[in-house]
Amino acid sequence: MNITPLDATFGATITDVDLRSLSNDEFKALYGCWLDYALLVFPGQHLETSEQVRFARRFGELEFDIAPISNVKKDGSLRGEDDVVKILKGNMGWHADST
Repeated sequence: MNITPLDATFGATITDVDLRSLSNDEFKALYGCWLDYALLVFPGQHLETSEQVRFARRFGELEFDIAPISNVKKDGSLRGEDDVVKILKGNMGWHADST
């Protein structure tokens, strides 16, 4: 597991790890990174929905499994600016992550 702090006030990029098959010891180290950096970025991870939910549950109980909000369409293309505003309109005035 390679940990690189972000060039910001908090956060780190984590590479050389497969989130689908973390051992308990690897997760313990990753959890410690999360406590230290508050935000972890995992480039190159391509998890299926069920794998992402299983990984998230290792941090604790989820309020809900997943919320399908994205700027990427099903065909892989990016949504235009007008489409993104329609999808995220509720976030424009106030936002909080609930899980």
